[in-house]
Amino acid sequence: MKQISPKELWQVVSPGTQTCLSIYINKKTDLTTALEEIRRVSETEMTQDQLNHLIAPIEDFYTLVDGPIAEDRPMGIFVTNNFSGYCSLPFNTKVIATVAKSFHFKPLIKWMQQDRSYLVVHFEEKMIMLYEANLSSFKLQETFETSSIKNNIKKQTFEKINELIEKKHKRGELPLILVGSQANCNAYKKISSYKFLIEEFFYEKNDYSLAKIHQRTKTILAGYFSKIDNQNIKKYWIEKARDKTTSNLDEIVQYSLKGMIKNIFINENMNLWGKINYHTARCEFYKSQKDTEDDDILDDLAEIVLLHGGSVTVLPAHKMPDSLAAAAIIRNYSREQETRMGL
Repeated sequence: MKQISPKELWQVVSPGTQTCLSIYINKKTDLTTALEEIRRVSETEMTQDQLNHLIAPIEDFYTLVDGPIAEDRPMGIFVTNNFSGYCSLPFNTKVIATVAKSFHFKPLIKWMQQDRSYLVVHFEEKMIMLYEANLSSFKLQETFETSSIKNNIKKQTFEKINELIEKKHKRGELPLILVGSQANCNAYKKISSYKFLIEEFFYEKNDYSLAKIHQRTKTILAGYFSKIDNQNIKKYWIEKARDKTTSNLDEIVQYSLKGMIKNIFINENMNLWGKINYHTARCEFYKSQKDTEDDDILDDLAEIVLLHGGSVTVLPAHKMPDSLAAAAIIRNYSREQETRMGL
């Protein structure tokens, strides 16, 4: 079983072509419960031999004493014919196990939504490092020697770093965080022309590890990207005033299948079990996953919107606009055009 990224998993199998097992856990003991759920859902659809063959990679992975599963940390595990992989998640997740015709992708959409790149300039006493980071990595890009005594040399170095960032990232709009002493951070801010310098945090000792810096900057970025989510929510209310939104699930299904969703908002902790009828564009709902033909409708809607080039915003329940389950901004069609399209 190999470690994969969300983007790699997205490319593994086309929805509806194979039976796919998806498991999300926060600790090792969660896996036992997840496998029991997989057996329950699959008992009427597969023979015991077929099921044992499908879950064998998971059980092998589970028995690796020194493997990733040996640690209690959040992860997603995915198996289909001729493929098995796992993702170490950078946050806790709702424990869930599904057997369906596509992988359960919603928690990974949250990861992709938050896994945006950012820059860190780290000031040490006689060295300055430029890093590019995201939720799961912290990579050194450039190193600059400087001096804590010769201020003119330090200023020249600061200007060089600023010029490099401006030139390399002027279109990427990557947020920049400064790390180091307050004196160095303030001095750099005076010469910086970078528009996306968002935050800094100070420490006076030089024993701050890279792991701690990474964790601290991720915390800072969580607040920054939360503001972006809030801006998307604000856009929803603006578009609602223009009659360009819906929180009706039947309408969302119809718009999604026609590629008319610009942005869909879905509840990260809610599962609506059932199936989408692609011929009638209607939903059937169940209290739980009955068999391998069922799936989380919210997860299916997210995949459909992404496949049609729309955006997906995964939110906690208290931030959901209009509806607890899903809400959507519709692409720029008039209601008259929608009527002609059969909506």
